[in-house]
Amino acid sequence: YDGQTIVITNFANAGNNGTKVISSLTATVITVTDATGMVTETGSGDENISTTEKRYTINGAFDSSEPPGKIIESMAAAMAGFAVKVSGKWHFYPGAYRTPVLTLVDDDFIEPLRINSKKSTRELFNGIKGTYVSPERQWAETDFPPLQDATYLAQDGGTAVWKDVFLPFTTSPATSQRIVSIDLERIRRQITVECVCKLRAYEAQPRDVVSITHSRADWSVKDFEVAESRLTIYEDENGNPALGVA
Repeated sequence: YDGQTIVITNFANAGNNGTKVISSLTATVITVTDATGMVTETGSGDENISTTEKRYTINGAFDSSEPPGKIIESMAAAMAGFAVKVSGKWHFYPGAYRTPVLTLVDDDFIEPLRINSKKSTRELFNGIKGTYVSPERQWAETDFPPLQDATYLAQDGGTAVWKDVFLPFTTSPATSQRIVSIDLERIRRQITVECVCKLRAYEAQPRDVVSITHSRADWSVKDFEVAESRLTIYEDENGNPALGVA
């Protein structure tokens, strides 16, 4: 189905037996309200990228015995994105640029930033191969052309490290390669930051984008994606307990 909004809305509101399988859903590309199921589309995944193909589509079937959360995550993968459940709501983030929700500066940080410039070698890969569902082969699981980056291969000492994926809601080899190319670029962006911030940072939820301006690291509005966040207690300048975000 070409419209991700329609697919996910129908799944969220109807489920397998006419009842809602998801209580509430919000997204970058869609918003589903609890009361009416109406959809608002902001167009970061459903646009045409050529005369023959949309950027992302959701096409496929699933077994009614599968957990709804697993199905939702597979649908998100068809958009090169993420499905995150926060405070009882599912949030969808497709593989498209997102404007930062806020900018954090030196004054927002309670403790020094812990900056990691490299991921563990166990997390890294320099190529992705896998399968999609091919309509030309009677909807059989079919290999898409593998994708490997020569620069990342060289950075890893010439050792090929592959990630295997299955895209159950993707029916095009070109779309499959587009999805996995985003996955590869994500893993090779290796800088991560751990920080304790003032309560203002709680505005950003997992998978939101924030900009960081930090003098010690010589960063000016450098964008980061929030992996996780939680409330924490710290001592303020007067030694009193205060609420922050880690």
